[in-house]
Amino acid sequence: MDKKRPIFVLGLQRSGTTWLANMLSSHPCIAAVEADDHQGVHESIFFSHFAKGFGDFNHPKSKARFFENFLESDYGILSEVQSDFLEKNESIDSYHAFFRAVMDDVARKKGSSNWLEKSPHHTLLADELRLAYPDACFICVLRSDEELIPSRLSGFGRTPPSGFKRMSKIIRACAVNAMNHRYIKKLGGKDAQTIVLQYSDLKKQTEQNMKSILAFLELDWTDEVLAMRYKPNSSFAKVRHENSSLTVVDQIVIKLARFLFNIVPLNLLLKIEDKINQDRGIDWPDWCWKRVGRLAPKD
Repeated sequence: MDKKRPIFVLGLQRSGTTWLANMLSSHPCIAAVEADDHQGVHESIFFSHFAKGFGDFNHPKSKARFFENFLESDYGILSEVQSDFLEKNESIDSYHAFFRAVMDDVARKKGSSNWLEKSPHHTLLADELRLAYPDACFICVLRSDEELIPSRLSGFGRTPPSGFKRMSKIIRACAVNAMNHRYIKKLGGKDAQTIVLQYSDLKKQTEQNMKSILAFLELDWTDEVLAMRYKPNSSFAKVRHENSSLTVVDQIVIKLARFLFNIVPLNLLLKIEDKINQDRGIDWPDWCWKRVGRLAPKD
């Protein structure tokens, strides 16, 4: 079977990755796993969660447990993976090979030459993905602290906190954003298969930027990419809380935190983040198995 080219959209949550992915998936040459209740392109969280949560792929019990849970996940259901998928693809010997086989099949069904995946959790795994998929293209979105933080404070229907809790969330957001910005910029300088853009530029000159991205992907322009097929995944779609906007104190905290986290060595930030994730373990989002009505993987 012919292989399709992978396209990964990377960027921190609330950076515009869903919007960008939805525009790209509107192109007839790009296939993605989509659903209205996931606001368009659905996050697979495959490499951050599935590939790390079930053990060695080649251990029979681990593989069986992984496959059962993937089949029942929203992503597995929406990608129409069948129960005999592994039997028909006996050569699959790793999580990376499995995902490619699934997504190549998704692209073939749509008649597309490319497939797209978008999961903010995968951003810091870009080097791993580059090695696994040497033919992949990466489109990375960066968003400034001043734009990102109000969206994160109000995201997913949350009421923005106040006081010390608000300050701690702002500092945490600055740390994560600085780390992601520096990692993505480093990634963008490695090869010609990565393009990095600012959310603010994409918002101001959407058509111009989308034409540049499609040219980078060597795809022809089509007005279909500008069609709004899904409702915007905005933190302020329903209501904007009174304390959503940044205060003078917030802005001072942001400037100080940004200065600090831009001088801390990137490798140290990545190690700290990795340690936090190890201590927390696999944090499965509640939408992963929404269609079968459960919140965690089967034992």
